[in-house]
Formats: sequence, C-alpha cells, structure tokens
Amino acid sequence: MAFPTVIRLLNAHINAHMDLLWCSTACRQHQLPSTALRIGDDFVRPSTSVCDLSIYLDADLSMREHVQWTVAGCFAALHKLRSIRRSIPTSVYQTLGVALVLSRLGYGNATLAGISGQLSSSPGGI
Repeated sequence: MAFPTVIRLLNAHINAHMDLLWCSTACRQHQLPSTALRIGDDFVRPSTSVCDLSIYLDADLSMREHVQWTVAGCFAALHKLRSIRRSIPTSVYQTLGVALVLSRLGYGNATLAGISGQLSSSPGGI
C-alpha cells in the first residue's frame, strides 16, 4: 500500500468520525442549528455531545454525559469481577476492584473541576 493511499484512508476515517459541538446554555439548546455544515468537502452534523480521548463533552458543558459514562464503566468493571469472586482470595478481589474503578475515576478527573453541585444532587447524577 502506497503512502498517499494510507493518508487518504486515514483522512476518510477521521472525516467519518468528525463531530461538531455547539455550546450553549440548556435553555437555549433548541435555538442551535441542527442541519449539517459543510467544512471543506465534508458535511458535519452537529451533535449534543462529543467524545475525545474518552472525555465526553455535552453542549451545555455540564459534564453530565461524561459522569454517566464513567459511572457505567465502573459498574461494568465491578460486574465483570463478580464472576471471578469465588476463584481468588478476598485481598486480590479488593485490589482488582480498587484498581479498575479508581483508574476509571482518575482518568479525566481534572475535567470535572469546577462543575456545579447539580450533578451530584440530581437523581440522575453520581
């Protein structure tokens, strides 16, 4: 495969996964355009949330989607550990649980600095 062909394939892959995020307050979300925008030769549809490096940003910058995905990932890791619980010593089980959950919580934690207490106090929050 020639080098220019690889570049074309890479560009096609990047363009296929390109998202556009309009940011606004929650009460003004309905005023944002929903039609696709042309950027160069590509059309990009606006999205209510985007993911980059496993950090989810939503249009009102509340981080709600990031928190929901993080919580879901932690519960999924704990659920998978349940199947081996009786096969390993308790100390190993606890160590695995802490390692898998804390790594998910720690990654991207700095992006949550300064968000309002609304996420932790709402029923759908943490």
